[in-house]
Amino acid sequence: MKNFPKAFLFFVCVCMLSLSTMAWGSEPASAATSITIDGGGGNTRLLTDYPEPYRSDILDYLFKPNYGAGYTHLKVEVGADVNSTTGTEPSHARTEAENANPNMNRGYKLWLMSEAKKRNPDIKLDILQWGAPGWVGSMWSQKNADYLVSFIKGSKSVWGWTLTT
Repeated sequence: MKNFPKAFLFFVCVCMLSLSTMAWGSEPASAATSITIDGGGGNTRLLTDYPEPYRSDILDYLFKPNYGAGYTHLKVEVGADVNSTTGTEPSHARTEAENANPNMNRGYKLWLMSEAKKRNPDIKLDILQWGAPGWVGSMWSQKNADYLVSFIKGSKSVWGWTLTT
C-alpha cells in the first residue's frame, strides 16, 4: 500500500465509507417501478422514439458540421437478426435468396446513417459486423463475404452512399 499516494487512499476510504453508509443507513426501497420497452434494439433505436423537435436537436448536435460534436465519421453495425452489442438490428438479407435483392429499408441504423448524411453530406459512413444470419454459416465463408458485399452495393444503389473502408 505504500506505493499509492495518500490522496488516492483517502479517496478510496471516503468512497467505501460512503457506500457502507448508504447501504446501512438508507431507507427501504420503494415499490418497484414497471418499465415497458417496446421495439427492442439498441441505443440508436431509442433515439427514434424521442419526440420532435428533441430528436432533430440531438441529431443536429451529433452530425452538423461546426455544431455540437460535429462527427465526421459514422460506423454502424450491419444488422444480422442476432442479439449483438447493444441489441438486435434487422438483417438486410434474411435468406440467401433475399441477398440478391436486399431490403435496404430495414432497421434503424440505416435511418441513422440517412439522418447523418442529411446534416453532413460529407460524413464518412462505415460498417462493421458482429453477427450474421444463420444461412451465412461461418463468418469466414464466401456466403458471408457475399452478404457484406450486398450491403455495400445496396447502400450505393438504394441510398446513394459510398461506404469507406
